Amino acid sequence: MQLDKIIKYLEDTASRVEKDEMENWLSEDPGNHRYLEKVKKVWFAVDELKALSLIDVNKDWDAVEKRISGRSGNFNQPAGNKRVLLSQWAKIAAVFVLGMIMASLFFYLRQDLSQNSRFAGHPYELNIPDGQKSDIVLPDGTKIMVNAGSRLRLPGDFDRNRREVWLEGEAFFEVTQNAGRPFLVHTAGMDMKVLGTSFNVRAYSGEEIIETTLVEGKVALSTQQGGKEVVLEPNRKAILVKNRDAEIPAGIRREFETLKAGEILISGLINPEEAVSWTKGKLIFENEYLDVIVRRLEKFYGVKIRIEDPGLKKLRYTGSLKKVSVEKTLKALQLTASFGYTEKDNEIILYKTRMPMKH
Repeated sequence: MQLDKIIKYLEDTASRVEKDEMENWLSEDPGNHRYLEKVKKVWFAVDELKALSLIDVNKDWDAVEKRISGRSGNFNQPAGNKRVLLSQWAKIAAVFVLGMIMASLFFYLRQDLSQNSRFAGHPYELNIPDGQKSDIVLPDGTKIMVNAGSRLRLPGDFDRNRREVWLEGEAFFEVTQNAGRPFLVHTAGMDMKVLGTSFNVRAYSGEEIIETTLVEGKVALSTQQGGKEVVLEPNRKAILVKNRDAEIPAGIRREFETLKAGEILISGLINPEEAVSWTKGKLIFENEYLDVIVRRLEKFYGVKIRIEDPGLKKLRYTGSLKKVSVEKTLKALQLTASFGYTEKDNEIILYKTRMPMKH
């Protein structure tokens, strides 16, 4: 919908045909109502600034002078110049602020419109490099935060005929509810069907486990090999182990009593904070292996880290790592694990250090 038509609708200057067009547009999707509210708030804020330019500054200043002189009995400084200057500056300020808000309004709303238009009629793909993350709002109002080293794909007819995305990597979804059209997330091995919910998906191609952690709502899960649908409830995690020889992170072993490849497994009650901590700029680990932590750090910082001594891989760490420099993070890990590190050819190498000899 064009911005000028929305403004005419708000100011009740739209024609009957334009009003019908707006009503049809608003009925198509809840996201359109939210967009209208954004325009409405900013547009009526502009109206308040317009009123500022109509204020009788001289009259108001006279009232102020009388109150001051009545209290002090001595207000003999010339006020005429002050009134003229105040009037001029008030009008200049009102025009300046009005212009700034108008410019901001059109920049902000055009940006929102352009974000929706990039999905219209053609497939869309979002690729996030290591060390970065990105937010995206889909035409239906669904919000997605896409993690480092991830790829998200949308079909050209998203939101018109279907709500469906393909994910390789990790993302946190806040799905807009629409009972008539479920939201589908496809990964390499597991599919998710949701109506309106918040959940995290981790499905990197280089990892042997696909994870889904539910914060609120419900998600129906299925494998691409068929089998019965599994329903995931809040504060639980679902995993799919891709093959029997997969290396299992310590965190997964702690949350699941039994592990079996090729089937969707549901955990008991968990704290989802660890799974979604990356959305808040930190990583949380509980008694996790160093090699698992290193893989997370590589994506978190966009660096290459190699563990030189295999014996270091099974060292464990518990703690919260905020996104400070990678050097500070490694020094924090060194407080509980005995290793050194060096950097060579744009790669950080972790090596085993000897324990100091006791005398």
